[in-house]
Amino acid sequence: MNVQTSSKVTTVWLGDSPPSRCNAILAHCESPFLAVLWPDDVVLPGALEALVETAQANPASALVMGLALDVDDRGRASRYQTGKLWRACRQEPDPYAHLVTAPQRLGGLRLFRTAALRAMGGFDTSFGRRAIQQGCIDLAGRGEAILLRQVVSVRPPLRRRPRWRSVAKRLQRWLEGPVYVKAAALLAGVPLPPASTPRPHGRRIAYYTWHFPVLSQTFIHREISALRSAGLDLHILAEGAEDVDLADADARQLLDRVTYTEPWDRARLARYRRRFLGARPLFSIRLLAFIVGHRYHEFKSWQDDLRLFDKAMYVAGLLQERNFTHVHSPWADLSAFVALLAARLTGISYSVQARAHDVHRHSYLVALREKFESAEFVVTNTRYNVQHLRTMVPASVWPRVHLIYNGVNLEQFNPNRPPHTDPRFRILCVARLIEQKGLVCLLKAIRRLLDDGRTLQVDIVGAPEVDLYACYHVELKRLHRRLGLAEHVHWLGAMPFEAVLACYQRADLFVLPCVIARDGSRDITPNALIEAMAMGLPVVATTVTGLPEIVDADVNGLLVPPDDPAALADAIARLQASPEERHRLGANARRKVEARFDIHRNIQQYVALYAHE
Repeated sequence: MNVQTSSKVTTVWLGDSPPSRCNAILAHCESPFLAVLWPDDVVLPGALEALVETAQANPASALVMGLALDVDDRGRASRYQTGKLWRACRQEPDPYAHLVTAPQRLGGLRLFRTAALRAMGGFDTSFGRRAIQQGCIDLAGRGEAILLRQVVSVRPPLRRRPRWRSVAKRLQRWLEGPVYVKAAALLAGVPLPPASTPRPHGRRIAYYTWHFPVLSQTFIHREISALRSAGLDLHILAEGAEDVDLADADARQLLDRVTYTEPWDRARLARYRRRFLGARPLFSIRLLAFIVGHRYHEFKSWQDDLRLFDKAMYVAGLLQERNFTHVHSPWADLSAFVALLAARLTGISYSVQARAHDVHRHSYLVALREKFESAEFVVTNTRYNVQHLRTMVPASVWPRVHLIYNGVNLEQFNPNRPPHTDPRFRILCVARLIEQKGLVCLLKAIRRLLDDGRTLQVDIVGAPEVDLYACYHVELKRLHRRLGLAEHVHWLGAMPFEAVLACYQRADLFVLPCVIARDGSRDITPNALIEAMAMGLPVVATTVTGLPEIVDADVNGLLVPPDDPAALADAIARLQASPEERHRLGANARRKVEARFDIHRNIQQYVALYAHE
């Protein structure tokens, strides 16, 4: 057993310790809260603080429990598996007891209120069952946490589930399992029903995406803003908002052009159901059969099919009410599938954009052929992607695939940076803390340079993606500590665009050592790399994917092999030693962005596509 104590929390790693030893710790515990973990648990930074804040905000709570992410042998976390386990626990005859008696079922981090734990008699193998049956605690869901609340009233013990209900539950699982799988296999050949409704005239475009705004998708904000400036009547449909507080100027100006589709207005959904099902029942049945027969994400069930059908009708109803004549999905992910279905329901045209993870990450490679074959046009952002898409679709679709490079508003980027007074060589990396950014390689390269006696400061701007890359985030922090980089490599977290511009101004060199991740994810045209070049910064990148289409080796930057710390360190050292070469590469980098990545020039290609649809 391992114990750590602070002013707020005493943390206990239980292992196989008997309850008596835990109670001995409880008897001497002076902290108001007691956190209990298992030896193989990995606690993410800020997790304990979040649980303490939740407990303090809910003074009646006896226990706060955070759901953990299951991690496979390759370090990947699956939200689907976590949700599946949670649903299974809720279906047990004696629900919730295992949250306290067998928390390893969920792998949750438990934070007890010390006084409440003592009042219940301390740790005991029957603690959870006894407490629930006596009505001493009650359960309430709160987002990502589970609260066991102490209540005053006493309720009778939970009754055992009737036998007929257990039989019904087994029957339901059987219907959801083999029956559904066979039905989906039988319907796999059902084609997408053609839109027989007359296509409206005019040009009124809806951009349908998952969330808007998103901090890491400033290129989409610029794209939409430029399209509107070019005269297109364009509106945004998004399922929800994200990063509103950190939104850039382009996104803030577009917020009044956004309609959020979730949470659903139930009365509106009922009206849309009557409209589409009543007017064209056979078409709707064929569309639902198409949904059942196609794998639009890695795991799906008949409940997912029905929800997707409702979502498509909801989006279609909004498109129809607002007189849109075209719907565009800026990603070839599930949003594109919904946009395609909504377009068929309303009879309007549809297009899609293929960028990065949506056509390369293994878990996203579903229904791509249907999304592309049904599109009026497909846009992608590199020659690398054009060749990749041609392996996915028949030759008849190739003429509809168009290459349009990402763009930046050059007016926002001033390459005339002030001279630096800081004697340290400042390296900047702007990247989400995910595997394909190659940050492990960067940390190892920096350690090599420091061992050679070089003076460096590295700023990394970006936030982790905890749900999918929790283990990678922990790996980075451990490597950072093991290599002794605390004084030299600083994690600045997520920043608004204006603050990132200030980081570009202070930097001497921009480094982004991208790699291809184990799940197939890869950066195709990293927006931050183009921004750094627009600022006149010399850059060091790798030779993967579309990066050689951005950086011309030894002309406007340096390219090194991926996942090669020695080569990366040599490239950084070369530029640190030569201010003249840094100046030459930076000036050429700005010219390259002006020639290929000017948003005002590139956006005219989009306007031409919409004009001919």
